[in-house]
Parts: sequence; structure tokens; C-alpha cells
Amino acid sequence: MQYRNIFEQLRLFLKKLFGAEREGTYLEQRAINRFGKDYRDIDDVNFTAIFADRITSLALDDATIDVIGDNPRAQEIDRILQGERRHEKKWMRQALGIGAVLLVPYAVNGEIHIDVIPQDRVMIADHSGCNLRRLSFLADKIDREGRQYARWSEYALEGDRCIIRNKATLDGNEIALSSVKAWADIPPEIVIGGCDRLLLGYFRCPTDNKSPDILSGVPLTFGCDSTIKEIRDCMRQMATEFEAKEAWVGMSKQVAPSDEILAKRHHYVKFNAAGKIGDGTNSLFEVFSPEIRESAYAARLLSLFQRLEKQVGTSSGIISPTDATTMATATQVRRAMHDTDVLVGDCRDAYAYAMDDVIYAINALLDYYGYPGAGLEYETSYKWGEGLASDPESRFNDLSRGKQEGAVSDVEIRRFLFPDETQEQAEAAVAAIKEANPINSMFEV
Repeated sequence: MQYRNIFEQLRLFLKKLFGAEREGTYLEQRAINRFGKDYRDIDDVNFTAIFADRITSLALDDATIDVIGDNPRAQEIDRILQGERRHEKKWMRQALGIGAVLLVPYAVNGEIHIDVIPQDRVMIADHSGCNLRRLSFLADKIDREGRQYARWSEYALEGDRCIIRNKATLDGNEIALSSVKAWADIPPEIVIGGCDRLLLGYFRCPTDNKSPDILSGVPLTFGCDSTIKEIRDCMRQMATEFEAKEAWVGMSKQVAPSDEILAKRHHYVKFNAAGKIGDGTNSLFEVFSPEIRESAYAARLLSLFQRLEKQVGTSSGIISPTDATTMATATQVRRAMHDTDVLVGDCRDAYAYAMDDVIYAINALLDYYGYPGAGLEYETSYKWGEGLASDPESRFNDLSRGKQEGAVSDVEIRRFLFPDETQEQAEAAVAAIKEANPINSMFEV
């Protein structure tokens, strides 16, 4: 049995496979499905994707996240995390564009990876406040020779146990996981004790979903449909204006060639001219070449762009042009970009919240699979870039003054100049410089 889309499969299989009712109304779930379709649309200018890409870049450029701890467990978690961070901009864009994504750590042949599940493949069955307690999702899908294989997962928190159930279907009918070679090693059920949350992360777009009872996220441009429609209408009108500008020459029927010849010359149009040829009372040719009302349309479009930015919650400059002359310093940039900075900060908080849960899940899976170091402590460190307000010269001057006052170390200055170096590499480089040239070194002995 084939279904029209993933949403229909989710709706039908959730109760059939796992016996759980979904949260939210049918209309709310259909809206989630539409968010996904709209974000993936590549046939028109996609303003949701533009905002998602811009905010993601501002939030994650130059950002670092480290799991810190002087023990093998912390080092293993950090290794797994750094390997998966290569994909984080992609999944954050998706989350801001469709509302939310699940970040699901899983193990294959002893190696832990992170699956990214978009919100339109997820059905939340139970939550308490902002904490998920039970959900199901489409984990994988294979279309082969006109038939559809699907793998489904359910995560449930029962007391202090996180129960993970996996099932497979073929065209809607349940089959064994071993029926698909790639899924043969996936256990039907895993129970991990000592948990206070589901073993996954949930990154939700910070835009208000306007519903106090629904946990699902909404895109950055939620509620902006009317403005986006006006923008697209204005852009089409501009295109029509330029198309209508195409000049043509009209000639009197008295001098026009036959219709067959005229039809091949698209820039000529016949018209009736009064009087006789040569009597000076009529023009045998007319030129149509109207002025383009470009400035009027441009002003209208700019106004709509700025309205959309306000509705989304950003400052001007995301899709509208910025006035660089009014933002010469980092302080001026921060003032002009205040609204955008607030939204970026909300995205960073949501990122840290989700990644804390992902790291917790990785640690629990390492325990489950017997990796050494159970119970060893670790800490998570987040450092964010300065985005548009970054001013390297000003920052270096601040560090130099801090050095003179004894508030900044040589290693801090070194790591600013060479951000790719680790703490240990920077310390070794500073020590080598001092030893080689203790008098003329930029670093004092």
C-alpha cells in the first residue's frame, strides 16, 4: 500500500506500530507538513531559506563547543561531537526553516553517530513542559523497484528508563528489521536505565508557535505569509514592467507590408493614420518606448523587505540593503543589529540546550555499550563568534591593554592570533618564543 507522503505514513503508522496517540490536531500536523514542503521549494525565491541561512551563519560562524575533562570518557565524547559538528549548519538551517529537528545519537559497529530527523517526520506523543517524554519518527526510508521500505523508531521515558523501539515496514506492512541488510544489526528494543530525559536532542526554532499547548516548532517566517505574497507580487510586477518596456515601431497601414511579412517582425505594429500620404497631417510612424517606473517599484520592494524583517524579528540588512556609512565601528554595528543579535542569541540558547541533551545521550550510549569511563565527569564549554560586530583590530588592542595590566596571559593573545591552535599548542609556542628570544620577544619573560 502506497501513501501520498511521509506525513500520511506517520499519521497512520504511529498508533499501528507503537500504540500511541499523537499530540496536536490533524490541522496542526498538516501545517508542520506544509512547513517542510515550503522550505524545500526551489522553484521560487525562498525567503524562509534566506532567513534561515543568514541567521545560522551569524549564530555559528566562529563558534566552538568543547567537552572538557581530563579523562578518556570526556575525550571520547568530544571526539564524537567534533566529528559531527561538520553538519551542524545544515541541520540548524533546516530547523529554522521547518520549525525543529531531532538530533538522535545511535551506534553502528561500535561507533556513535548522530541522525538528524526533520520535524515533518516526527510525531510527539507526550511531553511535560519543554521535556519530551514519548515520540515516534521515520528514521530511514528506501525506495526500491517501486516498493517502499521504512524504518521507524519510538523513544519513550518510563520512570528512569529510556526505551528505544525500532520497527520496519514494507509498503505499510510490518516486516522484520533483518529483511533489509542495512538494518539487520539494529535491535528491536533497547532499554537504558538511569535516564532523566530521552536520549536525543531537540532543536526548536525560537519563533513563537502561538500555541501554549503544542511543543512543535514553527519556521522563522511563521505568520508572514501575507507580506511574502506582497513581495512576490511586487517582484512579478517589476518583471512585467521591464517586459512591457520592450520598444516597438508602429507604421501606418498605408505604408505597411503584408500581414504575413509583418507577423515575422514582432517589433512593428500597424495603426490607422488619418489624411493622405505626404499631406503633413499625419505621422506614418509612431515609436512606443515608455519610461520604466523602476524607482517606484524599488521603493515599494524595500519597504516590504523591511516589513518582513520586522515581522521575523530581525534588524534591517538580512534581505534589505544596509547603510554601511552609518555603521563604521563595532559598537555602531551592534546598535544597528540589536534585533538580529537578540534572535541569534535565542538560537544559540536553543543550540546549547539541544547539544547538552545530545552529549548526555552520547554518554549514556557509551555506558550502555561498555565503553570505559562510566561515571567520570565532564563539562561542556560554548564560545560564540562576534558575527557582524567582529572587529579584530579593536579586540587585539583590548588584549594588549589587558596584557599590560596583567589581566590577560600570553597564551590568550597567541590563541587570538592563531585560533586553530589548541591550548597546549599555544602554551608550547609561547614557551618556545620566550626561550629563543627572551629579550626581543613580543612575550615578556
